[in-house]
Amino acid sequence: MEDFTTTEKISTFFQLLAGVNLVLFLFNLLPIYPSTAGTSPERSTRRFGRPSRGCAGGPIPAPSTSRG
Repeated sequence: MEDFTTTEKISTFFQLLAGVNLVLFLFNLLPIYPSTAGTSPERSTRRFGRPSRGCAGGPIPAPSTSRG
């Protein structure tokens, strides 16, 4: 690295940064399910035919859409 000029060092840094950015972009294109709580709600609904339960064992409440 001692033989490189400052401009070449900066250029190498940005090329490395762009390469990491490209690898992360390609990885994010893979359709991978999240690994939180073992299964996602969509997968458990397909498997058992009913919605997932919340943390307390009850159904997850729907957000309120009424404005009052």
